[in-house]
Amino acid sequence: MRTPTLPTLAATPEPDSLRAGLLADPDTYVPLREAAAYAALYAGCLGIHAPHHTWTGLSDGTALTTLDNGTHLLYAPGDTPNSLTASLRCPHNRLHLHHVTDPAQLAQLQADAAACADHAPAPTAGIPNHLRHDQPREHPNHD
Repeated sequence: MRTPTLPTLAATPEPDSLRAGLLADPDTYVPLREAAAYAALYAGCLGIHAPHHTWTGLSDGTALTTLDNGTHLLYAPGDTPNSLTASLRCPHNRLHLHHVTDPAQLAQLQADAAACADHAPAPTAGIPNHLRHDQPREHPNHD
């Protein structure tokens, strides 16, 4: 009669260091993700739909997002209260800013920018040429 042999246990695989590195969240990114999360929560509390994945956290604790209509939102944490600032360019290329505390103010900013009657060129003094919106730009891959 044959004696049954016990199955051998497979050796525990060594962790893949490359995979572990990809899955780990470096310490430098945690504050950026936190800023984006706080911004998404704050905007949601105000009734403004701006999902977490659309926010970009910045190293100073602020966060930015762009809504579907081109409005930029800037979240700035503060002692009390936090702030959300919306910016939108009008047809005359002027930047309209508004401190936002509810969706109605966001809609008002959009209406103000669309109805802007200021035909004066946007001030460009002190703005470097590569940042000016009144200068023609060429595509970097253009020959």
